[in-house]
Amino acid sequence: MLKFNRNYKNKIEKYFLSFKNLSSKGNFNFKSFDKLISNEFLIPVFSERYNYSTRYIEQATALPSRWSKSLLRDSFSKTDGKFVKIVTLKTKESFFLNAYDYVLCLADKERISVEISYGNNEIYNLNSIKKILSKKKIKQINNGIVFLHTSTYNIWHHYVEMICIVYHYLIKFKNTKKKIYIPYNKDSLKILKLLGIENKVELYDNKRVYYSKNCEFLNGIFDEVLPFKSLDLCKKKILKKISNFKTDSYAKNVFISRGDDELNRRNLVNEKKVINLISKKYQDLKIFKPGKNDIYNNISNIFNSKNIFSLMGTQLYFNSLFSKRPKKIFEIVGENYRGFTVGELVAKYLKCEYVRLESNNCSPGYAIYSDQIANLSKLKKIIIDEKK
Repeated sequence: MLKFNRNYKNKIEKYFLSFKNLSSKGNFNFKSFDKLISNEFLIPVFSERYNYSTRYIEQATALPSRWSKSLLRDSFSKTDGKFVKIVTLKTKESFFLNAYDYVLCLADKERISVEISYGNNEIYNLNSIKKILSKKKIKQINNGIVFLHTSTYNIWHHYVEMICIVYHYLIKFKNTKKKIYIPYNKDSLKILKLLGIENKVELYDNKRVYYSKNCEFLNGIFDEVLPFKSLDLCKKKILKKISNFKTDSYAKNVFISRGDDELNRRNLVNEKKVINLISKKYQDLKIFKPGKNDIYNNISNIFNSKNIFSLMGTQLYFNSLFSKRPKKIFEIVGENYRGFTVGELVAKYLKCEYVRLESNNCSPGYAIYSDQIANLSKLKKIIIDEKK
């Protein structure tokens, strides 16, 4: 632990002002960026939502996809959404913070600060950083590779946008001796163990300021862009490990139930009736609740599945990634949730059929946050009429 003394205070303020000043200028020249890059490689990606024409996307300034400041977004557009360039950026000295809704890097090179930092407007509020410093002492990391990314709330984002890229990076640069640091998530260590990289990757605290010397920085991809080669590499390794576990939980047809000890939102109110209806056709239906189970058991439950049923949400998206050869994904989607869903994206990645089922909000509000009631009459018609 480091004491927040006047020296650190002055450096933070100096780096913050240079970061804020450069951020306000808008467009950037990437030609002078090469000398800051230590390693780089192109990752093949798959996206239905974004391509070259989607220059400005939702929350453009709050994602590493922002058009004018991101090397990643620049590479994505130039390849028509087929690849993204992942780079590690060299710093001699920096302060960094992952605060869930934003990440901030205050490096000795302000161009790196601008490239890595993104999120809500708190990144431009020096007082918010001082407030955190007043509560927690500074920790230090030296000679490492720091992954700064906001995907810390749930394991879907954490795995897709960070862990699989770290695994791919370690394969690509197998001789690297530096430890990689990623933000903490309660399930991440178990996945790192399944991948066999728990000794090469270390977790750092969220909502704590770190001081680093001679570190490299990188950040990940963004929502609804799948790094399919990286995911394939991880899936192969994880399923090989899971298949060695002794378990009786293998199932051909599964219903993924929502609910956990943290958020516990967007539950299916008439879930029992839905399960009873589905079970009439799929009599061997297995029901499990990932939010209440161990991640090893969850993957075991689904990796041999053929038909997957669930309300929309992380439980469906994350766990479905580990199904070896699924036939169909049935996603129950709120009536006022319009357009393409991540369930459809995962189905396309897995090359399986996608079936959209309908539900209604229990109370007024956005479908992402409201409890749902499945439309049983429509569900019955689709389930009975579709070919098993």
